[in-house]
Amino acid sequence: MLLYDTFRELGFACTNADHSVFYISDSHDPIIVAVSVDNMTIATSKPDTVAKFKDDMRRCFEISDLGEINWLLGVEVMRDRKNRNVSLSQ
Repeated sequence: MLLYDTFRELGFACTNADHSVFYISDSHDPIIVAVSVDNMTIATSKPDTVAKFKDDMRRCFEISDLGEINWLLGVEVMRDRKNRNVSLSQ
């Protein structure tokens, strides 16, 4: 099964600006997934949503979980959960 078809079956749409960015915004817990070759970056406000998404992907594909994001396309991603901040540094 193609990745695009899997996203469609799960209710995702792709953005008009970039066809490798998928989203669900009409639920109580929106989720954005950016795909780059064989990597995915998942953005949502609830850890349970991430876990459910990963379970859905595992049903169709063999995946590896590399944990929380630290780098994205050469940009460092730093999180301060206590203050609810995300910082990017090149």
